[in-house]
Amino acid sequence: MPDDLHPAEEPLLRQKPMLTLAAAKKVISAAEDEALKQGFPVVIAVVDDGGNLLCLHRLDNAQFGSVDVAIGKARSAVAFKRPTKEWEDSLAAGQQRVLRLPGVLPSEGGVPLTWKGHIVGAIGVSGVKAFQDGQIARTGKAALHDRSEYVELPSPELPIVHNPVFMLDRRHAPRFTTR
Repeated sequence: MPDDLHPAEEPLLRQKPMLTLAAAKKVISAAEDEALKQGFPVVIAVVDDGGNLLCLHRLDNAQFGSVDVAIGKARSAVAFKRPTKEWEDSLAAGQQRVLRLPGVLPSEGGVPLTWKGHIVGAIGVSGVKAFQDGQIARTGKAALHDRSEYVELPSPELPIVHNPVFMLDRRHAPRFTTR
């Protein structure tokens, strides 16, 4: 009897790109360069696709209150798969309900980071006016798309196991087998 929730032709596992620390540092470096060029004392945070902090820079003279705000903007952008500017615009248009959505930070400066159509993380910037935070965040995001430093390695094929059954073999650790 076929499993309606997991058709045989659908893989059980998928591969996705992952934001590395090196890429996060490249994003932060570009954003930091833009902030320094403009003379903006900001905090810059980069999170992975699960909202976990990968890298944070607090520039000289940046207010410490911006640390949590920058992380919050990045987490909001990755959680809802959109720039935080969209929430700011909704609020400005009278959509007060956005204030009640958990995890939403309706202030420009959080931008998802994408790679080949996949959201791999987000950057959040805080410390100056919201539109200036957004400018710095977008500059950081643009650095991720400079392909000159990226080498694409072939990805190994994962075996596709249909109808896995957990079995205990006394000679080995628990393992997965197929029926």
